[in-house]
Amino acid sequence: MQLTTLKINTIYHRGRYADGHGLYLIVNHKGSKSWVFRYQFKGKRRDMGLGGYPFISLKKARQLRDLQKVRVNEGIDPLKERDENRLQKLKLDDMTFERVTYLCFEATKDTWKNPKHHQQWINTLRTYAFPFIKDIPIQDIQSNNLAKLLKPIWMNKAETARRVRQRIERVWNWSKTMKYCSGDNPAILKGNLEFLLPKQPTMHQNHHKALAVRDLPHFWQSLIQLEGMSSLALQFLILTAARTIEVIKAQWNEFDFDQALWMIPKERMKTGRLHRVPLSNLALEILKKIKARSISDRYVFSFNGKKPISNMSMLSLVYRKFSHFDITVHGFRSTFRDWGETSGSYTVRSLEYCLSHNFGNKVEKAYQRDDLLVFRSKIMTDWSAFIVNEDKTHPNLYVSEKKIKKSKKNKDLSISSMVYYK
Repeated sequence: MQLTTLKINTIYHRGRYADGHGLYLIVNHKGSKSWVFRYQFKGKRRDMGLGGYPFISLKKARQLRDLQKVRVNEGIDPLKERDENRLQKLKLDDMTFERVTYLCFEATKDTWKNPKHHQQWINTLRTYAFPFIKDIPIQDIQSNNLAKLLKPIWMNKAETARRVRQRIERVWNWSKTMKYCSGDNPAILKGNLEFLLPKQPTMHQNHHKALAVRDLPHFWQSLIQLEGMSSLALQFLILTAARTIEVIKAQWNEFDFDQALWMIPKERMKTGRLHRVPLSNLALEILKKIKARSISDRYVFSFNGKKPISNMSMLSLVYRKFSHFDITVHGFRSTFRDWGETSGSYTVRSLEYCLSHNFGNKVEKAYQRDDLLVFRSKIMTDWSAFIVNEDKTHPNLYVSEKKIKKSKKNKDLSISSMVYYK
């Protein structure tokens, strides 16, 4: 005979009371009541608790029983499934934002070409995200959590806030792939965080500060007067229009002196492709000068022969010896590009290939497979000739540190006010 709510409320004796189809009301010695679903699975009898009465009403208990009966008929053990879900929930509760961030950091570290950028990636999350959400399971993070941590920096540190949001979005996507969370990414801006945060001011790209084309020949004459590996590295970088990381880690086995070629492996290229750099006679002379010193059998630019120069060596040289210029090492690539563009003698594609830039859409790339090495060789030879074409009447642009210190006493620190060496 099925149970009724009235009958249940009058039961006080310890025992098991059947409602039918495997549903039982269990009353313990204290009079507390709970529901159990009894079923057979693979020849074994199983009891699955459904919750206590009256929190789980008779009607709700029957619904839960029927739901579990369907699972049994589908060949699923509902008790085992529930236990596994509980273990998975406990596991996911341990996957806090801090933990999955470090897991993501370790899993993707080999894909970074620049260790400095890799470290900056994790440091921004430690600084701006961890204080707010490091202990929250990744599956429980909501958009309002992220809006709260981003608001303090969203307007006054717009670029930093943009990067923090992008990195949280990446961590969450990685976590979803690892099945630590599911659903929609709470860090997405469009259609999500944009409604919880004020509109940021328009972002302007900060280009690397570059030397004017007209000043390069005179800058060069000052640079070659400076002894040391940093100066040679900077000279080589300017002549090849290469990136800092490509130059400082250059190895002797990458050079073919007979063909006047430098073959930079894809692992060190931003594009992820092997890049052939035609070398001018002046670039080859620099290499031969270094090789004659026998500093290192492996690295071209090295102070001690054991490891390459640091990524700050050339920039430090620029800051120390040419502080009156507002320029960066990477900016010499821009100087090269400006020179090539204003000359009117070279195609845009050939100049872009000199800088190892991706050029053209997918269709164009499919048909333009030649890297224009012959044309680029002519460009780099012309570039070298332009650099060494010194105007003897122009003052030397290298200013000694001693003269700079004296000049700083004056209010006007423009180039025209500097004391130059001739």
